[in-house]
Amino acid sequence: MNKLVNLEKYKSYFTIKIRFILINFLILTSLTFVIFKNFNEIRYKNISNDNGEHFILDRFTSKIKVLN
Repeated sequence: MNKLVNLEKYKSYFTIKIRFILINFLILTSLTFVIFKNFNEIRYKNISNDNGEHFILDRFTSKIKVLN
C-alpha cells in the first residue's frame, strides 16, 4: 500500500514536470518566430540628419551606410 501512495505522488510530479517542459518549449518556439520575422527591424535602423540625408545603421557591426 505504501508503494502505491509513493507511485501516485511521483506520477503527479512527472506530469507537472512534462507540462512545464512543453510550456517552455512553446514559449521559446514563438519567441524564435518573432525574432526571425523582425530580423531586419532588429538589425538595421534608418537614420536621417537635418540636411535630409538618409543613412542605415547596422547594429551588429556598427557600420553606417549612405542610403542615397
